[in-house]
Amino acid sequence: HTEAALQVGIARLRAGDEQQAERHLRCAAGGGSPEAAYRLATLLDARRPPAPAHELGESAIHEKTECEEWYERAATQGHRRAQVRVGMMAAARGDVVEAARWYRVAAEAGSRNGAFNLGLLLAREGSEPEAVVWWARAADAGHGRAALRLALVHARRGELAEGQRWADRAVALGPAGVTERAARLRDALRQELSA
Repeated sequence: HTEAALQVGIARLRAGDEQQAERHLRCAAGGGSPEAAYRLATLLDARRPPAPAHELGESAIHEKTECEEWYERAATQGHRRAQVRVGMMAAARGDVVEAARWYRVAAEAGSRNGAFNLGLLLAREGSEPEAVVWWARAADAGHGRAALRLALVHARRGELAEGQRWADRAVALGPAGVTERAARLRDALRQELSA
């Protein structure tokens, strides 16, 4: 039973028994569970050695690992976290088109991380206006780093009140590192507005 195998796999993971967790997750993933495929991929991903550094920025020939195949299986079945992860792996390979495709699929399905990452990718590719749209979606869904990005964009544009509004939002959303940076930006914007 697929759902039972998934639940046993999750329980074994929580208990620290990776070998038994993997066995049950493989059973559930093979039975079509996107959550099991994602959790199996995450388990296998944690075991992967770091990718070797390549000289002169040359890309290496990349064969998909088993964990990537499981992430992709979960992603194609609609698992949003897997979609973001597949996008991240594509971006790491330098495949901007594939990364954008997966981030967009996740973002359109409601993933705030997908929307944030899509915004980052678009900004790097020179499409800041579209990036702002996706960061706003992510921030509206509670993504603090997206709110901070919006505050920075508006401050840079000279839209200080809007920058302060997004900085306030970033302070509220966090996490701690974001809250600290956003508070400094908010205070600087307040000083500039009151000058």
